[in-house]
Amino acid sequence: MDIYKGEDAIVNACIRDILQLAELRTFKVVAGQDGLSNPVLHVSYIDHTNELVDTVPDYDLPDTLYLTNLSNSYKSEEELLKLFNHLIRSKSSGLIIDNFYLRSLPESVITLCNKKRLPVLYQQQSQIPYSSIIYSIMHYLLVQREEEFLDMEIRNLMSMTKPQPEVAGRVKAIFPGLERYYCAVYVQLKSQGQMMSSFLSMPRGSFVCKHDDALFFVLSSESEEKLKSLMRFILQQVQEQSRSTGISTVFNGPEYMGMSLAEAAAACSMCRKISSSCLYYDQMGLYSFLVPLQDEFYLRRFHEDVLRKIREYDKKYNTEYMNSLMKFVEAGGNYAEAARKLALHVNSVRYRINRIREDFFPDQSTIEFYTNIMIACCMEKLMTT
Repeated sequence: MDIYKGEDAIVNACIRDILQLAELRTFKVVAGQDGLSNPVLHVSYIDHTNELVDTVPDYDLPDTLYLTNLSNSYKSEEELLKLFNHLIRSKSSGLIIDNFYLRSLPESVITLCNKKRLPVLYQQQSQIPYSSIIYSIMHYLLVQREEEFLDMEIRNLMSMTKPQPEVAGRVKAIFPGLERYYCAVYVQLKSQGQMMSSFLSMPRGSFVCKHDDALFFVLSSESEEKLKSLMRFILQQVQEQSRSTGISTVFNGPEYMGMSLAEAAAACSMCRKISSSCLYYDQMGLYSFLVPLQDEFYLRRFHEDVLRKIREYDKKYNTEYMNSLMKFVEAGGNYAEAARKLALHVNSVRYRINRIREDFFPDQSTIEFYTNIMIACCMEKLMTT
């Protein structure tokens, strides 16, 4: 049976992650290279390898990374094959070998592990005690579990689009020591999976956790001034590692935590759409409510109703009305700025906007026309970038 777990498996850590730990960086993969994505949920030690049986006992948990020195089976190729077949049947993640007794594996074992995608790791330099290796892996797995739980709680909070007084106690349990004033900072990293070990220890009342391929910082303080000072410090620290950063409004009261997290994520998302590296939610203007609502049915239908005829006209007559309208809105209604973006004379832009209004929105007042095209074009930008 192949130990491959499939795309639908929930994987908190895999062999490839484990190899990044300091205690295992000198280890070499000698077989089963294609199995480095095998999940690791447990870690254990195999001692009496010559006592393994063909059936898999209940205590052999799947997705376990085992350690052994092969002291009881290194002399016999038959015993080695028995060991590795047992690991494959029990759906093990892989095997770490202290190569004190066995400097290399028989070709038959390597072939088997390659075929079944069972990674085998050898120590290459100084002999690191198994206790140190097991402790390091278990600590890493524990952190992964905690991060998974916290990430689930954050997702639940972000789904709340209004203050939720009933979750105040839950928020205080998730973020113990949360001070009166707080904000959220969402940092999209330049490198997916990048770690920021310098932030593992945060000031009292402030927290950091991974979310998707980004980091969430929840910063809090007893005063707004101290909070803003802490915010500036964090932004300075993440500047080199951040692709885009979103910062929420400052809130007072745990019932707003869901909104704070959602605002920071929305501001970060908007950064990528306007080619900015850092954006405060309260600087987003119209986008401050469009980004959280961009998937709402009625807003999308409004967007389509406003712009559909213009797009159809462009396609039929090979005109540039839609592009001109977008540049006009991006320029804040400034004809000269829109003309510069379009490389046209200002009168040409003015003519196109007037034609759009007269041909497609003849019954709308000036304020209604500009309001509708502003919202629709902003939605267009959100949906196409």
